Amino acid sequence: MEAQRIGRNPGDWFELHLEAIFKAAGFQTKRDILFNHSVRHEIDIFAESKFASIAIECKDWAYINSSVLKKELDAFITKVGDIDATTGVFALNQPGEFQRYRDYLTNHRLSFWDSAEVEQWFNSMSRYPERSQFQKALCDSLGIMVRPATSSSKLFGFLRKAGDASIKSAVFAAKIADNLMEPPLPPKRRAKRRNNAAKKRAR
Repeated sequence: MEAQRIGRNPGDWFELHLEAIFKAAGFQTKRDILFNHSVRHEIDIFAESKFASIAIECKDWAYINSSVLKKELDAFITKVGDIDATTGVFALNQPGEFQRYRDYLTNHRLSFWDSAEVEQWFNSMSRYPERSQFQKALCDSLGIMVRPATSSSKLFGFLRKAGDASIKSAVFAAKIADNLMEPPLPPKRRAKRRNNAAKKRAR
């Protein structure tokens, strides 16, 4: 990957390689996104689809010691939880033995990629004849279930784009439909009402 640097700024090339992987899998991506929660969080890459969202942390560091790496992983675990992403990938541009850190993130349903894994995914993008196949392979590795959009999710996605007025109209229409579906009054209650009305006319 060193010979394929595609970014101009330090660390940029590493983020672009990672972003390309998730774009190839059909995710929409954004870089350097700020999430304002109780604590402000910045995400290097945020990948999103109709069935999942993934926070990706990119560390293009020449050196990192174990104590600093552990702190970074803990901060990442908190960050992914706070922004309510489906999962997250912590990518470190270093080769080496990181199994204990990989296991640590796996226990939190997150993933740790070293430079070899990033390169492996990047190089495998062109090996799948269909995007859906690459998407499934990537999502399987991250513990994400690929689900096609249902008709109801497509409808509410359209309404969400159309605006609140459309959503209110849809809710109102649903209430009318529910009222139309109410069962008619039983015969005894209808007869009682007719008798009461006849008594009032007689008076």
